[in-house]
Amino acid sequence: MKHTLLLFLVFLFLVPANLSFGQSSEDIQQQFHRAETAWRNRSSLLEAKVRVDQVLEKAPNHADGLKLRAEVLMAMRRYPEALTDAERAIELSPNDGSAHLVLAEAARLNGDTELARISLENAGQLSINEGAALHLKLSESAMRLGEEGWTKAESFARVAHAKEPENAQAYYQLARIFILQNRMEAGATILEKGFRSSLLDSDYIRNDSTLQKLVDHSALSDYF
Repeated sequence: MKHTLLLFLVFLFLVPANLSFGQSSEDIQQQFHRAETAWRNRSSLLEAKVRVDQVLEKAPNHADGLKLRAEVLMAMRRYPEALTDAERAIELSPNDGSAHLVLAEAARLNGDTELARISLENAGQLSINEGAALHLKLSESAMRLGEEGWTKAESFARVAHAKEPENAQAYYQLARIFILQNRMEAGATILEKGFRSSLLDSDYIRNDSTLQKLVDHSALSDYF
């Protein structure tokens, strides 16, 4: 009897906390990827929400599932719920830079600018080795904090540009920040550099509500 009890306790210890009995980790991950695909395709927020809810019903401590649901909830403008999920994701994965970024966005949308700023700082520190894509997201998040975030937004965008010099979005993002700071010459210079490298699209700039302010700049006349 004691031997049976001991085996049962060992089994409980070895089973991950985020799995429910009768559901393999492979099944849960497959369901998570379906939820993630529905979210990335933006075909249906409701579908993404239903699918990620199913994941978290079976694995309530699935940190990636919580991050994903927080993003979906933000898109649905259910900001307090998104903040709760983001905070729980941080508890489970405190060293995940992308989780701190999700928390920064959720905090900002809930009006907690201080938490948003701190979370963004944490996200940046934990994401030093990440690629340009995440640093561009960090830059966009910092930019949305308003003037107090513009310096940090520029810093993140410069890191993205340094990591991937041929990433057109890094040029666009740097130019946006320069425009917001009323540094028009700097904005035109970075776009001109991108054009000379055959990386940029003039139509994209015309259709961007911020970048279009540089369409008539003399330094860019050859491209418009």
